[in-house]
Amino acid sequence: SIKSNNSKLIYMGSSDAYFYLTNKGFCLFDTYRRERVSLVNFPIYLSDHAFDFAISPKVRILAIAGSSMGEQDLIDGEYRYNNFIWLYNLESGILMGEEKLDTNTYNRWSIHFSEDGRNVKTASEGATLQFELTTK
Repeated sequence: SIKSNNSKLIYMGSSDAYFYLTNKGFCLFDTYRRERVSLVNFPIYLSDHAFDFAISPKVRILAIAGSSMGEQDLIDGEYRYNNFIWLYNLESGILMGEEKLDTNTYNRWSIHFSEDGRNVKTASEGATLQFELTTK
């Protein structure tokens, strides 16, 4: 993968696809057919150092764990942060799920899929959370 200050370019192996991710959104390109498969603009801007991502080893699901600045508290003057996990279908660009994480402080998250792709594990300085992916 190629990483710059605020973007990542990843070759998706045998599928002849490139995945491009920035703090504003992502795009999936099919290099064989020379066309864009999906393009997504995130609903909020993600700070360069406040998000991490993982791609499922089984199907094309993108998991993003992030922290974005919210409102400033009127009493103490501190900013409250929105912490979350988003799950996107890479091929359609559809947001498949969103989980708000129970913390309002700034966190630098890491996120990983289990080997079978059924679980997502995310961690920050003080918390480790694991979620099982299910269909509705």
